[in-house]
Amino acid sequence: MKYVRQLAGLTLALMTQSVVAQEEVTVYGRIHLSADVVDTGASRGHGLSSNASRIGFKGKKDLNYGLKALWKIETELDVSSEVNSGSKFTSRNRYLGLNYGRSTVVAGYHDTPFRTLGKKIDVLPDTVADRRGVLGRDYIGDASFDVRADNAVMYVNKFLTGLELRFMRSAGSSSATVGDKTPITSTSLLYKTSQFMLGAAYEIKEAAADRTAGVRLLGGVAFDVMQITAIYEQLDFGDSNARLGWDRSVAGLSAVYKSGLTSFKAQVFVSNNLSGVADSSGRMFAGGVYHELDKSFEIYGIAARVTNEANAKYTLTGANHGDVYRPSAAGADMNSVSFGGIYKF
Repeated sequence: MKYVRQLAGLTLALMTQSVVAQEEVTVYGRIHLSADVVDTGASRGHGLSSNASRIGFKGKKDLNYGLKALWKIETELDVSSEVNSGSKFTSRNRYLGLNYGRSTVVAGYHDTPFRTLGKKIDVLPDTVADRRGVLGRDYIGDASFDVRADNAVMYVNKFLTGLELRFMRSAGSSSATVGDKTPITSTSLLYKTSQFMLGAAYEIKEAAADRTAGVRLLGGVAFDVMQITAIYEQLDFGDSNARLGWDRSVAGLSAVYKSGLTSFKAQVFVSNNLSGVADSSGRMFAGGVYHELDKSFEIYGIAARVTNEANAKYTLTGANHGDVYRPSAAGADMNSVSFGGIYKF
């Protein structure tokens, strides 16, 4: 009986390896926790935050006619508090797609190309200094851009080495009976080598009575141990809610210097005034030190500051940080110190 069990176990292991090899299914994820001390301008507090901790499943399979099937299901979960409601689980990129050579088409729920390009400058993602506290927001802290799109179809073409085109069209409605609620058209072009990166993105949202649009330009250079990236965006927040002409731009710069297992990171984002709104600019300054304890585990410390002019309410923790910290009032500055750990599997 002992040998029968061993043989059965070996057979099961071989079958599992065969299926995994054929289907190429990958289970992956990360747990990202941080302890934050935050000053919102009028009060100070602290907390433990789960920052876009996630688990995902993805795979691909060879099909007939030279095609490949691609799929992904990824879910964000809160690991810092009791999971007792549906709000503790958040959908991330989920799609089904087909690939042929250098071309891929995916359909589902996915980052817009505009958002994907913006990620290229983020050296402190999902932390208290996430870029989206300033980038992609208006002066009162509304996050109008950097979204994942519902009911989206995206075409990706890597037609030249290092050059990638993305084009997405989203119906923007979760119900077929409603029709196009807020359709999104988003596209990007990125050229990237081991030393240089140049990219541009454009996005437009066509609400029933209004529309918003954005343009991003990005460039970067990498040396042996250092990487510098810059971004510029111009946003049009549309004409609704008396926002006629309320356009504004943001310039950002990030840098990473790596020494052995330790990385030193810094970033700054500067927003100008919205047209017609005086004293509505804001700035974010942040720096951090990351250290790898293993390829799968790193720890970090970050200090971040947001300064707001009298009518501005830019924030720390723009998105994907479990706890959201906002200024106590327009014109209030924010400061934070955060210590965290990230485990990837």
